[in-house]
Amino acid sequence: MPNLYELTDQYLQIAEALENDPDADASGLLQEVEGELEDKVKNCAALIEQWDLDVEALKEHKRRIDKRIKAVENRKKRLRDWLRFNMSRAGITRIASPFFTVTLKRGQERVVVDDIDKLPSELVMTERHAAKGSILATIKHKGPIDGAHLEDGDDYVEIRK
Repeated sequence: MPNLYELTDQYLQIAEALENDPDADASGLLQEVEGELEDKVKNCAALIEQWDLDVEALKEHKRRIDKRIKAVENRKKRLRDWLRFNMSRAGITRIASPFFTVTLKRGQERVVVDDIDKLPSELVMTERHAAKGSILATIKHKGPIDGAHLEDGDDYVEIRK
C-alpha cells in the first residue's frame, strides 16, 4: 500500500491530468486515490490521538516518579541535617569506616542581599525580554512600531474530538 506522500503525488498527478484533458476518463481513479488518501489521513489522525493519550499517561507516570524522587530527596536531607545536628552537638567532626568517612565541615560563606537598590549597578544583573503580548496588542490597535512586526505563523493540523 502506498504511503501518504505517494498517495498525495498520485492524487496531484491525476488531478493535473484531468485539468489538462477534461475528456480523460480518470475521475473514477481520482475518487479511488482520494478515498485512499482520506483513509490515510484518518489513520494518521487516529495515531496522533493515541500518541496524545500515551503522552498524557507518561506525564502522569513522570509526576508520580517526580513525587517519589522528591520524597526520597527530602528524607535524605532530613537525615543529613539530623547527622549534622548530632555530630555538632557531640563535638564529633570525623567518623571513619572501611566504606566511607563522615566529616562535619564548616559551611562556606554566602552572600545575603539586604537591599538590592543600594548595590552598585555593576553588581546587579537585569534581563531584558520583549513583552510579545503587549507588542501584538499595540501593533493590532495602533499600527506598525519600530523594532517589531507581525508575520503569519506556520500552518498546523487540528484534530477535533
